[in-house]
Amino acid sequence: MPFLRLTSQPLTSPYGWRVLPSAGRTFHKGADFGFSYRMPISVCGDGVVTEAGVHREYGKYVRVDHGAGVTTSYHSADELCVKVGDRVRLGDTIALAGRSAMGATGPHLHLGLWLDGQHTDPLQYLTPGETRPIREPEAATASITKADIMNKIIRIQSTNRGIALLGPWGYRHLKTDREVAASNAIIDLHLNGSDAEFDAWKSLVSGWQK
Repeated sequence: MPFLRLTSQPLTSPYGWRVLPSAGRTFHKGADFGFSYRMPISVCGDGVVTEAGVHREYGKYVRVDHGAGVTTSYHSADELCVKVGDRVRLGDTIALAGRSAMGATGPHLHLGLWLDGQHTDPLQYLTPGETRPIREPEAATASITKADIMNKIIRIQSTNRGIALLGPWGYRHLKTDREVAASNAIIDLHLNGSDAEFDAWKSLVSGWQK
């Protein structure tokens, strides 16, 4: 089973639906992390470079196969430091951060996590700064109650419902990337699930002030 380590750089745009000034409402197939210009980007785990080049949307990017159906991708680089076929070890520098992706407003890393060819939320499987095996995310529905919401600010997300906050005041839908980024500083927990799970979480504050 592959062991991966997620960057400890700050999350700037999570996985899921978001609104971009240039493209409107789009689905973000990875997570963005704040990096300074030409800051080294480290590979999340051991593997083999399967793609390294320039993409119209991704900019300069690298894709690494970690085995067992697990791959990671690193987009928007300023410079690539590896080529196809290279074997890499966890922590190796594979690129330097930039803003080459379409619509990028500043240097960052877009990190994609793919399991058996399907994109998924890196933060549902990995913890920033920790090396751990890829595993199925724990059932989120069992980890949140009305009592939790009275003491925490929780961000919920699903493919079709979007992103929202739950807290002592009730429910608030987040409509822009700026609102999502601002919420990073105040949330205690982020839950990413199905539309049915989203509705179940939202129902915990049903009837509260919206």
